Amino acid sequence: EHLPSPMATLRQINRILKPGGILGVAVPNFGSLERKVWGKRWIQIAAPIHLYHFEMVTLVRHLENAGFQVVEVLQAPGEISLAANILRTLRNALLDPYYRRRSVVTQESHSQTDSTTTPERNTPGFPVSDVTKARSLQITSRLVYPWSWLNARLGYGPELLVYANKPS
Repeated sequence: EHLPSPMATLRQINRILKPGGILGVAVPNFGSLERKVWGKRWIQIAAPIHLYHFEMVTLVRHLENAGFQVVEVLQAPGEISLAANILRTLRNALLDPYYRRRSVVTQESHSQTDSTTTPERNTPGFPVSDVTKARSLQITSRLVYPWSWLNARLGYGPELLVYANKPS
C-alpha cells in the first residue's frame, strides 16, 4: 500500500524469489468493519502514506496475477487500530470542542492586550502529550481486544495477512 506500483513490485518479487519461496504480505483491510464504521476518518486511511487500499479479494487477485499461489489468508484483530479510532473519535467529540471554545475566549482576551498569539493557541485540537497518548492507547487496546478478536474471526478484521508462494 506504500508503493507507487504494487503490481510491478509483486512481479519483481516473484522474479527474484526462488521457486517454493514464500511471501508474506500485511496490509490494512479496506473491507473491515472499522473502515465501514469510520469511513474516510478510519485511522488506516493514512493518506498520503497509504497510496493503495486492498480488500481480501483484491489482494489475492493481485498476488495470483503476479504469479503467486496464495497459501493462507488471515485477518488480524488489530486492537491498536480499533483503540486509536475510538480514542480519536472521543477526543474529537469531547475534548476538541471544549478546547476550541476556550482558545477563542483566550485569544479574544489576549488580543486586547497583545496582538501576538502563541502556537498553542493556534492548535486546532486539544493538546495531548505523547506519554498520555501511548498509555491511553495501551489501556484501550487491552479493553477492546475481545471485540477485535471476534471481529477478525468473523472476517471483518482491520488487517489482512496473506501468505503466498512461488510455484516450483
